[in-house]
Amino acid sequence: MALEPITDGPVFARAADDFGHRIHDIPEAVFTPTDEHEVTEAVREAHQLGLPLLARGQGHSTAGQAQVEGGFILDMEKMSQVRDVDGNSMVVEAGATWYTVLDTALSVGMTPPVLTDYLGLSVGGTLSVGGIGGASHKYGAQTDNVTALDAVTPDADLVTCSPQRNSAVFDSIRAGRGRHGVITTAVLPLTPTPDTIRRHVLHYTSLTAFLADQRRAMTLPDADYLEGQAKWTGNGWRYELEFVQYPGKATDAPADLTSLSFDDREYEELDYNAFATRLRDGERRMREIGDWLCPHPWVNYFLPESTTDTIIHRILDTTTLDQIGERGTVLTYPFTRHRMRTPAMQLPTSAVFHLFALLRTAVPAAPVSGTDMIEINHTLDRVVTDNDGTIYLGPLPRS
Repeated sequence: MALEPITDGPVFARAADDFGHRIHDIPEAVFTPTDEHEVTEAVREAHQLGLPLLARGQGHSTAGQAQVEGGFILDMEKMSQVRDVDGNSMVVEAGATWYTVLDTALSVGMTPPVLTDYLGLSVGGTLSVGGIGGASHKYGAQTDNVTALDAVTPDADLVTCSPQRNSAVFDSIRAGRGRHGVITTAVLPLTPTPDTIRRHVLHYTSLTAFLADQRRAMTLPDADYLEGQAKWTGNGWRYELEFVQYPGKATDAPADLTSLSFDDREYEELDYNAFATRLRDGERRMREIGDWLCPHPWVNYFLPESTTDTIIHRILDTTTLDQIGERGTVLTYPFTRHRMRTPAMQLPTSAVFHLFALLRTAVPAAPVSGTDMIEINHTLDRVVTDNDGTIYLGPLPRS
């Protein structure tokens, strides 16, 4: 095989780690392909040897989902170029980050319809799991906003797939967790970029009112971006609903929020790029203080509307700040089922459901260790699945 295997050094070590910093599966070898033909070569070699193979983008998994013991890892960082962009779409390699996608799209006055909050993820990575964000209630997951893929199947066939061509392959690879093929390029639709955004942060002391308003806000015409957080105040949980309007022009009427029952609110106008890349400074800070390299035993759940309020009340009533981590985050926001259309995503069957995510950080010498956090997560997994919820981005079966 012309593509050289890497069996030691920093690239090899990186393949046995991820953002979770808990699982360390040692591969047989790592390859760094530069194009789809080299991906095909590596997949063919793995197939002939009977070895498992997975692609790795930015390594932002938290439970070893992009690691493989004794198999091949394809480090996709050398496939990170935008191949083409026009007024309506972009062709991008799977190893490119969403920062690269956004920067290129903005250069032609456009943006992808759905962005994750953190943009340092690879295109192939999010398209292999779903990819959700504050616009998903309106446009679906990122996997619902890709029009075609080039991918290499486990049998080493290089295929182009879309809803009209090789649709079974298209449906198995989108959100297929990398188990049904390696994405090499993606065609992404683009929409016009607003010059500025109008951001409302609505504050609540009542969880019930907060969740009801999230669902109500989702139906408002100006709800272009909608997320929410639970924040520990030292005297219980308080809640923030983030409602963002993308006005087409400065003279557009402000969002009408009179139907919502918040306690108070903040308001600001931001440049769209500044809003979309707002987590960049947070990442820099996490790296500076060492949090980036701490264990992150994250859990993400999808909860059906019928049990959302009960489950979130139950979990938060028994959750302390120490169990999240002083710099951890609790997210929740709603979706409509008819917008989330990717077949491989495991979603509740209800018409409306919520994301509920506990993004824990286990810093050294904290009162609750990373191991303790994992045990808490296992208990919550059972609570959620026993109440018709599903686990998003969960661990995969260990080989």
